[in-house]
Amino acid sequence: MAVPVVVSVTVTDQHSSGPSTTLTVNMPDIRPDNDVFIACCMKDDDPNWTVIPSNWFDILTVINNQERLRCWYWIGSSEPESYSLTMDNEIGVAIVLHITGADLANVLNVTAVTSNGSSANAQAPQITPDDAETLIITAVANDSDDVEAVPSGMSVAAIGGDGGAGDVGFGVAYEDGPAASVATTMGTWTFVTDTWGAGTMAISAEVQKTNEATVSLSEVVMGEGNSYSGPYEI
Repeated sequence: MAVPVVVSVTVTDQHSSGPSTTLTVNMPDIRPDNDVFIACCMKDDDPNWTVIPSNWFDILTVINNQERLRCWYWIGSSEPESYSLTMDNEIGVAIVLHITGADLANVLNVTAVTSNGSSANAQAPQITPDDAETLIITAVANDSDDVEAVPSGMSVAAIGGDGGAGDVGFGVAYEDGPAASVATTMGTWTFVTDTWGAGTMAISAEVQKTNEATVSLSEVVMGEGNSYSGPYEI
């Protein structure tokens, strides 16, 4: 098996346009069928999104005071250019990861883990995959402060915020997973003191099929023009 690969990241950030009752989730330009897409969405204030696409599957939800983090996955099938989530009149952010090489029959390797708190910085939750060759993705949302850095050693998918009242700080990062049944060594998200919620997931790798050839021993040729009918010793 090989670790699933993040092909692209698409970010929709409403900080510049202001609050809305709709969060448009923009999709990447290339949207193949049978690849996996993950949307991590963050919003200020805690009422939930009320209309969610029917082909999306829940990964995790974290609610802590004045922010909400929620992630979903789905398998590509004639994907549109964008989706829409209905919410109260707030600022939202949507981060979509396009992933190839995931196990379509078992996208989530284990149940996602979450945490929340009120502090400077946020510890990304540890997760223990059942299998090797997983892709680890972690996400965070805070009440109003810019997320300045991802946990050490991880690749940045997206970080940001606007640092004001009514805003939401956000971040998504990823890395190759550890060996099977070994907990991830997770660092911290960097921002000033705030309330926050975080979550981590493990994406299973596609099971590689082996090419098997069946040979009839009665047809084994022992040298040109000669055949042998056994017994056979290996």
